[in-house]
Amino acid sequence: LLKFERLDKDLNFYSVRLGKIFETLLKTKEKVIYNFGQMLEAYSFKKTLERGFSLVRSEEGHVITTTKELLEYDTVRVMFKDGEINIHPK
Repeated sequence: LLKFERLDKDLNFYSVRLGKIFETLLKTKEKVIYNFGQMLEAYSFKKTLERGFSLVRSEEGHVITTTKELLEYDTVRVMFKDGEINIHPK
């Protein structure tokens, strides 16, 4: 009977210890995920738009990065932080 009591005590001790280790690990992983989310938000193209930049795309959605490309299209879409408009560059 004493052996079973000791084993029960050991089992309870390791169960509590394992629970605390798991809790600590979970909190650490939550912090990592939160930090990655913050970084993703900071590098979002929408944050770039908020800083005064715009995104120019063809009507098909191709991103236009040069004036030469821009002049190839009759209509392009320009995205600002508060919406999009069509522009006719020619």
